[in-house]
Amino acid sequence: MKNNKKDIKKAIENTKASFAVEGHYLSSEEEELIRKKVNGELSDKEFLHEVKKLNELE
Repeated sequence: MKNNKKDIKKAIENTKASFAVEGHYLSSEEEELIRKKVNGELSDKEFLHEVKKLNELE
């Protein structure tokens, strides 16, 4: 099933709301990585690498 932009945006907004309840917030860079992963532009390995790099864990 192909994800459309509206569904992806809604999923990201729901995730942001859930994170905010816990006191965590997504940066625009993190949102972009999520969009790329959901759209199939990044593999699991690439996604994890980019998240670690973004958070200076790698």
